[in-house]
Amino acid sequence: MRRRSVMLVALLLGGCTRAPAPEATPRGAQDTPAAPDAALSTPGMDARTRLLACDDVSLFEHDVEVQRQILQDEAGLRCRIEPQGGPFVVCDAATAARLFGLPLHEVRVMPPDSLEQGLSVTLAGTPATVAAAAGAALGVALRPQADGSWRSEGARAGRGFTVRAAADGRALFACALPPPAEEAALPPVARPAGWGLLSGQVTYPSEYVPPMRVCAVDAADPGRGYCVATAQDAPQFQLAVPPGRWWLLAWPQDTGTDAGPGRHSAASACLAAAQAGCDDHALRAVEVAAGEHRDALWINDWYADPHADPPPMEPRGEAVPER
Repeated sequence: MRRRSVMLVALLLGGCTRAPAPEATPRGAQDTPAAPDAALSTPGMDARTRLLACDDVSLFEHDVEVQRQILQDEAGLRCRIEPQGGPFVVCDAATAARLFGLPLHEVRVMPPDSLEQGLSVTLAGTPATVAAAAGAALGVALRPQADGSWRSEGARAGRGFTVRAAADGRALFACALPPPAEEAALPPVARPAGWGLLSGQVTYPSEYVPPMRVCAVDAADPGRGYCVATAQDAPQFQLAVPPGRWWLLAWPQDTGTDAGPGRHSAASACLAAAQAGCDDHALRAVEVAAGEHRDALWINDWYADPHADPPPMEPRGEAVPER
């Protein structure tokens, strides 16, 4: 009888034992989007997300020391000022910080002399994972590009978003602000029905931006192009083009040197985000559909070896037909 009682107690205790918890997925191993933070599933965003998604533009109204303090205090990061190539702010996650439900590793604020104000955040996960999680949280569509990156179609309150692969199986989420309104006011460009529009800015590795001849060169027929002249320290451009694939290049004028053109290349997003290792200088074609406006384009790669990767000849420039 005593033996039966012992067995009965053992069976009852065994029935109450919990099953072992499933093993956690290793960081960076997931290929499907993680569930966004609860705060991000609502129309509002918490203070950290507003800062790291360019939603709180007051961050960019201060110098680097104040930016460092804001990110350290309000986003809970460990930040320093990087003088080389800047100065600009670099932050590491002091604790197990997350953004869009994904582990956060590093934040960089784009330096003041970069093409656009903004910042980049390195997150655990593939570009597809980060693009899906960021898009769901921000309410924007990020689409895959031929170069492997993901870009927002249009803009959310003027912000542009890009996701690309980073080191160690991580991905880089970058957000950029448009130029100030007083600099963004350009006269409208007349274009025939069905033509597209390319717009953006040119940077130059100097204290000033010289006058430029900016051209969209037909990737299928490099002898054909549409060009516009820009004045000194007026880096913005707009080009009307027919549907197709276009390379963007800028030839400096009145510099007294025989400098080659700046280009919109595979390294352009990397350079604009002030990253290291921006070594792919191959021209990146911009695809334009009928009536499409492709904006926030930058011509900022002046570091290609013209012998190893020669650019196309400067085109004569085609006339835009009257509407």
